[in-house]
Amino acid sequence: MRRLPHIFSLSFACFAVICASAPALAQDEPEELTREEEDALFDAERSSNESTEGQDDVGGPLVRREQEDLEKMKLPELEERGFVFGDGGAQKRAAALVWAILPGAVLHGAGHLYLGEDRIATTLALMEIGGVALLGVGAAAPYVFHGQLAGSGAARPAFFTGLGLIISSYIMDIVGVSRGEVPVIYEPPLQRRGGWVDLSYKFMNTPRFDLRNVLEARVGADLGGVYANAGTLQDVSLEVSRYSGLLGARVLRVDGTEHQVFIEADGEYQRVRSRGRFDRWSFGAQVGGVLDMGAVAPALRRIYIGGRAGYLYQRYYSPQPRAPEVDAQFDEVTPVEFAFSSWTVPWETFGGMSFSERLNVELAYSRRDGEFLHDINRLIAVPSAKITYRSADNLDLTFRAAYGAGFALWLGLKLWINPR
Repeated sequence: MRRLPHIFSLSFACFAVICASAPALAQDEPEELTREEEDALFDAERSSNESTEGQDDVGGPLVRREQEDLEKMKLPELEERGFVFGDGGAQKRAAALVWAILPGAVLHGAGHLYLGEDRIATTLALMEIGGVALLGVGAAAPYVFHGQLAGSGAARPAFFTGLGLIISSYIMDIVGVSRGEVPVIYEPPLQRRGGWVDLSYKFMNTPRFDLRNVLEARVGADLGGVYANAGTLQDVSLEVSRYSGLLGARVLRVDGTEHQVFIEADGEYQRVRSRGRFDRWSFGAQVGGVLDMGAVAPALRRIYIGGRAGYLYQRYYSPQPRAPEVDAQFDEVTPVEFAFSSWTVPWETFGGMSFSERLNVELAYSRRDGEFLHDINRLIAVPSAKITYRSADNLDLTFRAAYGAGFALWLGLKLWINPR
């Protein structure tokens, strides 16, 4: 009963609102027109239609005439007027590929120059000029130094480095114009982080060592700023053993790219009981860097070049002669017949390319005294190739090949622990 006054009040308010809005609703109803007003309205509509028809009569012939003119035009004339047929960008890039292959064989960067990408064209041209200069120095040095060993030692690195720059700049021009301009986000192969275990089998054929089948195992970790690894190499005949370790730091790096500057220190102990019996301790340090070509031009993404050089000290100990089978069975220290030391400048130039998220190919030209394929004086450096295929998020399949004083082939599995 207490709610009745509220109900009556609400009902009265609604009734008042309806009454107040009734005149407005009545005004919205259309009023009836007189006969004279209807005739005037009809005359106005007819005049408007006649004026519009007149405009159509004037514009129609002009439009038809313009369409006829366009039909008579040829394709170049239509393109000049702004008409686009098909994928114009793809056609231009295909023409740039021809420029990169043919005129680019003489002037590296011609393909990018055709596309108007002056920055990368200039970079590739400078690489070619630098390569030609190094190639000339390497070819002329033996004549200038009259065949002296020091001259030959300086000539060959310059010659092959220059040759590598020339070949690389030509390939980069072709690859760059073949790709689209849309940037791709990808995980650079050199930027992978985490712990890892690497097991590989190596077949070697070298005249300096009685090596055929070699097993190698390494463990390591890469934390980004710091990385380290250690490993061992064992000949199945137990005549050659090697133990090594490396510690490195990236003093400069750019996330998401291959850009980095690094320093490394390494040590090694090698025991050889085949021909040329010796024990060798090695200690070295080196500095190097990597340049991501994708930062120079988006078309060169997933391509990088780099190098390293340093100092290597080696101490050799030659034990007294002993039967190889005895050395293989017993590890006791034998008297040293003589010992000597040496030092050298190890160096390496390399370049790589990721063909996809899973496939990476790297080529290198390196020199390091004491390596199995480098132990002939006339071989100032050894070329090698490495193919890495990521079969899973934490598993890489690797294949390597090198040619020098003989040749070597590697097959390996690299297991990543907590990759990121």
